[in-house]
This record gives sequence, structure tokens and C-alpha cells, in this order.
Amino acid sequence: MISSRISQLTSTKKVEALDANTDREALLNFTSMVSDPLKALSGWNSNSSHCTWFGVSCTKGDNRVSSLSLAELGLSGATIPPQLSNLSSLEVLNLFNNSFYGQIPKEFSQLTLLQHIILATNKISGTIPVGLSQCYGLKVIRLEHNQLTGHLPPELGNLSRLEFLDVSLNNLTSIIPPTFGNLTSLTYLALARNQLIGNIPNELGFLRNLHDLQLSENQFTGKIPNSISNMSSLVFLSLTDNDLSGELPTDMWTSLQKIFLANNRLEGLIPGSLSNASQIQELDLSSNNFKGTLPLLGKMKNLVKLHLGINNLSSTTELNLQVMNSLSNCTQLEYLMLNSNRLTGELPSSVVNLSTHLKVFRVDDNFLTGEIPSSIGKLQQLQVFMAQGNRFSGPVPEIFDNLTRLVVLTLGYNQFSGRIPMSIGNRQHLGTLGLPGNRLDGSIPKEIFGLPNLRKLYLAQNILSGSLC
Repeated sequence: MISSRISQLTSTKKVEALDANTDREALLNFTSMVSDPLKALSGWNSNSSHCTWFGVSCTKGDNRVSSLSLAELGLSGATIPPQLSNLSSLEVLNLFNNSFYGQIPKEFSQLTLLQHIILATNKISGTIPVGLSQCYGLKVIRLEHNQLTGHLPPELGNLSRLEFLDVSLNNLTSIIPPTFGNLTSLTYLALARNQLIGNIPNELGFLRNLHDLQLSENQFTGKIPNSISNMSSLVFLSLTDNDLSGELPTDMWTSLQKIFLANNRLEGLIPGSLSNASQIQELDLSSNNFKGTLPLLGKMKNLVKLHLGINNLSSTTELNLQVMNSLSNCTQLEYLMLNSNRLTGELPSSVVNLSTHLKVFRVDDNFLTGEIPSSIGKLQQLQVFMAQGNRFSGPVPEIFDNLTRLVVLTLGYNQFSGRIPMSIGNRQHLGTLGLPGNRLDGSIPKEIFGLPNLRKLYLAQNILSGSLC
């Protein structure tokens, strides 16, 4: 019995040595295939333990490779070798931001202990291997910014522990499998900038732990599913640049902080429930077909960016006053864009109560009338003011001495009259000045031609006189 026990222990040690040697051989095979411009793998040789090699971590006791992390080393000239599947204790594989090409080895299905696979920002092509669904411990899959094609494997819905899935910036062409609704541990899902099609599945509403949902720049059609309202942890939602239609769900705003729905065919009224979304920091509903009046959003105390441009929203002088008074509660607001709508009436002088942080204010291409309120001159952080394509009249206001940070000023195609204020010539940061299509007369202030950063000057279709110097 004693000799039998000794024989058993000896046999076990040989198996362990063989396993460690298998790992070592797999790594040596790997380094023999790649170009290593930074010489990061120069210490990978037979004179030292593979557990001491750069980027390699091992389990205690048996020297099995548990982590291979070789991110951002400029490694190139090779496919990812299937021999890495021999690292059967591997939990982390990180080859982020190198230049590997070819396909993801189907043999990776053998890495049953794998938790993190990070192959983002390479030149990997082919399809996403169905076999990854057999790596049941996976928590992170990052394959973004490659050249992957084909479909999203429905089998990935079996990865019940998956928390992070990013396959954006590829060339994937399929629907989102309804089985993705089974990924209930998921907190981050990014499928943006592919060629995905079909409807956004209702099953995504089962992802109650999801924080980020990024589906922008695809070819999704149909309505935004009401089930998104069930995603009570959702903070970031981006559906920009698709072909979505219909009205917005009324109850989808509870936890959201950043909402990007631009460049779709969404229509109808902007839901009144949106006004209660107090957590929102950025809201972009631009380039859709929304109609009705401008919403009152004064409860959004954290709002930094509001973009409602290029829709069919309307207003009156009275409503403009209400909107500006409401937005005065948004003390963090930096970007206010209401351009290319059907706004009418006058801008109220209460614009002075807008956030002192305001950098961009756009009301261009509407039907606004009256004079530009001089109180805008008190928004001293303003860098962009665009009001062209309206029916403003009166003189160009003498407000520019206060707007020392102004970079873009466009007031063209209105009904302004009188002279160009000399104060415009004091704006040292001004890069674009647009005043065409008005009734301005007199000479052009010579100070304008001395502006050090001026690159674009538009003065046509006025009644100006004098020399250009």
C-alpha cells in the first residue's frame, strides 16, 4: 500500500509538471509568432519560470497560468494562436489594443474557467465563436473596435454571470437575439456602430441591473419598446442614428442620466413625464419629428446639455418666457440648442437668468421676432451664440464687450439694421462671424480685420460701404 501511495503521488506530480509545461509551451509558441517592437516579451525564455514572465500570473502551488495580460504593447504580425486554449486554468485574457488579426480561435470554448476575454482594438475578423457560450464563468467580453462580421450568437444568452458585453465598432449584421434578455447579471451592453437590424427586443427589459445600453449607429427599426421602462438601473441610453419611429415611452425616465435619441424618425409629443426626470444630465432628442410646444424642464437640476434642435417644436412669446424661467433652475446648464424648429415670438430678457455656465446657445433657423435681448451680454461664459435664419430686427446689440470668450457669432438672414458694433472687433477669440442677409449699413469696423483668430467672415447681402481694410 505504501509503494502504491508513493506511485500515486509521483504520478500526480508528473501530471502537474506536464500541465505547467503545457502552459509554458503554449506561451513560448505565442511569443515565437508575434512581432514585439517594445521588447516586452524579451524575458520569455527557458532560463526563468514562466510565472515570472511579463504579463503572466499563475495560480499558487501548481504554476498554472491564470492571467495573460499584454495590453497596448504594439504586438503584431500574428493571429491569436489556438494553443492558448491549452491554458486550461486561464481566467483573464487581455490582448487589448494590439494588431492581432485573423479569427478568434474556436478552441477557446475549452477555457471553461475564463472570466475576462478582452480582445478589443485589434484587427480581428471572422465571426464571434458560438463556443464562447461554453465558457460559463465569463463576466467580461470585450471585442469592440475590430472587423468582426456575421451575427450575434443567441447562445451567448446562456452566460448567466456575464456583466459586461461590448462588441461595438464592428461589422455585425443581425438582430439582437431575444435570448440576450436572459443576461440578468449584465450591467453594460454596447452594440453600437455595427449594421444590426430589426426591432429592439422587448426582452431587454428583463435586464434590471443594466446601467449602460448603447445601440447607436445601427439600422434598428420600429418603436422603442415600453419594456425599457422596467430597466430601473439604467443610467445611460444611446439609440442615436437608427431608423426608429413612433412615440416615446412615457415612463422610461426614472433613473436615466444621459439620453441620446438623435437622428431617428421619432414623433409625437415630448412626454410630460420627462419633466420629472430629475437625474438627467444630457438630453439629445435632435433630428427627429417631435411636435408640440417646448417642454418645461426646470426640475432637471443636474442638466448640462439640452439638444432639441431639428424638430417641429413650437412656442410663443409667453411660452418662451416660461421656458427660460424654467431653465433658470438648471444651474449646471452649458449647452442649450433649440435650433431648426418652429419657435415664434420674442426672446425674453429673462435669458439673463440662464446658467452662468452656459457656453452654447442656439436658436437659429426658427421664426423668432423682435430684438435680441441685451441681457444675453451677461452670460459671460458664452462661446457660441447662433441666431441666424429668424426675423430678429433692430440694431445688432452692443453686448459683445462682456462676451470675452465668444468664438462663434452668427446673426445672418434676419432684419437687423444700423451699423456693425465696434465692440465685435474686441473679441480676441472670435473665429466665425456671420452677419449676411440683413440691412446693415455704414463701414465695416477696421478692428474686425485685426481679430487674430477670425477664420470665417460673412457680410454679404447688406448695404455696407467703405474699404475692406
